[in-house]
Amino acid sequence: MRWWLAGVSLWFAATVSAAPRQSNPAFLGIGMGPGPQGCVVSEVTRDGPADQAGLEQLDTIIAFDELPLDLKQPCDQLVANITTHAPGDRIRVDILRNGVHRDMVATLATRAEMVQRRVGKRIGTTDLVDVDDPRRHYDLGDRAGKTYVVGWFTERCTGCARVFDRIADGLQARSSTAFELAVTPRDYFDEMPAVRKGFSSPVALAVADTLTFGSLAMDDPDRVFFMVIDCKGIVRLVTPIAPDSDDLDAAIDEVLAGATQAEHTRSARR
Repeated sequence: MRWWLAGVSLWFAATVSAAPRQSNPAFLGIGMGPGPQGCVVSEVTRDGPADQAGLEQLDTIIAFDELPLDLKQPCDQLVANITTHAPGDRIRVDILRNGVHRDMVATLATRAEMVQRRVGKRIGTTDLVDVDDPRRHYDLGDRAGKTYVVGWFTERCTGCARVFDRIADGLQARSSTAFELAVTPRDYFDEMPAVRKGFSSPVALAVADTLTFGSLAMDDPDRVFFMVIDCKGIVRLVTPIAPDSDDLDAAIDEVLAGATQAEHTRSARR
């Protein structure tokens, strides 16, 4: 089984608790797996809360918010503790590093904060390959006068196709001309028919190499990272959406409003 915090996979034999109820809950920014004394950090998201607090790969988290972790399911407990807090909360994290106890203070953030740094910036050249017609490529930075609504997701995201369908319905209801595109990471393009088979939405589907995908979104099986790009190739909105979240309607409305605003900007500049 895999644990994902900041798009890093780890295998461990714990039972995952209920699916996330928020699209954008508090976030520490680590990948982790169980160890004999707690949760072992496998990866640290660059510039994330854990990185800024000084956590490093192979640190073992033994307590969070001054509560010792249950050694039977330490990672379950840690994730539950993180998501019960609010972004901006300052939390004490107790670790073992090379057998030496240390305590650090991390200020929790959100996934959106980690990707919001792209808002207002021009997106670079991309080479996204259409799954249904590999001869068709998408360059999100070509500035061809088109507004893109791009959803970055992994194939493990259960229910993500339904989110794309709802975005498509919303764009149609608003008479939007924005082009919706679903993008998933894939290095071996010869397997693309299998990618389409696993994605039930009729929305245009493309694959990105893992380097491109990782530079623009997070590899998170519980969320789609939607990005609105205006006709000038400038990112106007980035937001994560969890298909089973309580705030799903509000998150979808935010994407649709972002697309509408981007199109109004295009009209004003003609």
